[in-house]
Amino acid sequence: MNAIDDAVTACHAAGYQDDGETAITITRMVTATSYPLPGAEVRSGGRRRLALPGRVERVTIGKVTTNFYRSDNERAGFKQFRTKDTPGIAAEAANRARALQSDAAPAPRSPRGGPSP
Repeated sequence: MNAIDDAVTACHAAGYQDDGETAITITRMVTATSYPLPGAEVRSGGRRRLALPGRVERVTIGKVTTNFYRSDNERAGFKQFRTKDTPGIAAEAANRARALQSDAAPAPRSPRGGPSP
C-alpha cells in the first residue's frame, strides 16, 4: 500500500467515509523552453475527500499533505500532516471522532425530566 491508501485506511477506521474529490483545475504555464507560448500543463486538486457522517469535519488526502478541517469555515479546526505520517493521521482522526461523539452525547437529565443543574 502507498501513503495515500494508509491515510485513507486510518481515517476509515476512525469512522470517516468517502466524500468524493476536490475540484480539478488544469492550467498551462509558460516555461523557459516554451516562451512565449504556454507550455507545461499543471494539474491541481483531485485530492481524496472524507467526512464524518452528519458532521462538519472533513479530511482531504493528497500525495504530500493531509488536511483536517471543518466545512463551516471555522479556521480553528485546521490541522495539516505529511501524508506519510500515518500514526499522526490515525491519532488526529480518532481524536476528532471521539470529541464529536462526546459533543453529541445527550445532556444528563434530572429525575423531574428537566436538565440537571
